[in-house]
Amino acid sequence: MTVTPTGTTSTETTLSVILEQMASCLCGQIIEDGSPEPCMCGVFAGAGVPLDVGTCHKKDGLAYVLLTTSYPSVEVGVADLTPGNCDKGLGFDLQVGIYRCFPLERDGSSPPPDVMLAASRQQLKDEQTIRRALNCCDWLPSRDFVIGQYAPYGPSGGVVGGAYPISALVV
Repeated sequence: MTVTPTGTTSTETTLSVILEQMASCLCGQIIEDGSPEPCMCGVFAGAGVPLDVGTCHKKDGLAYVLLTTSYPSVEVGVADLTPGNCDKGLGFDLQVGIYRCFPLERDGSSPPPDVMLAASRQQLKDEQTIRRALNCCDWLPSRDFVIGQYAPYGPSGGVVGGAYPISALVV
């Protein structure tokens, strides 16, 4: 590994670029698909995503790419745990998701069926948007990645949506 002028290693720089490219693909795909633009869209730091989409006043929800783990690897999704593994490729796992505000009634009950149907349709549209962003964009030109199972979320706390786990490899 070489050290870049900013003090990060080339692998760290590569991972940052990959996450930023994936987020750019996701944000662009949302617009291309004609869905409401989220108030936040991009790479999120930390161990989780804040599901406080109710603070968005003019735009709906959030879309994100989140690094969940990284590890030495020579195979997608499999950590190489052998001694001296520092010269292996970089395996990493991401979570890519979209969450929207879910309209609860003032008394906390579910909305009418037509509103529920509209929220369901948007959630399913967002699921397909994530898949198109993952499969149609050169966020990882080697195509060394595996898409896991979509995990729906909500409606909880006025939020509904879901995310895909992704395992990838950079050699």
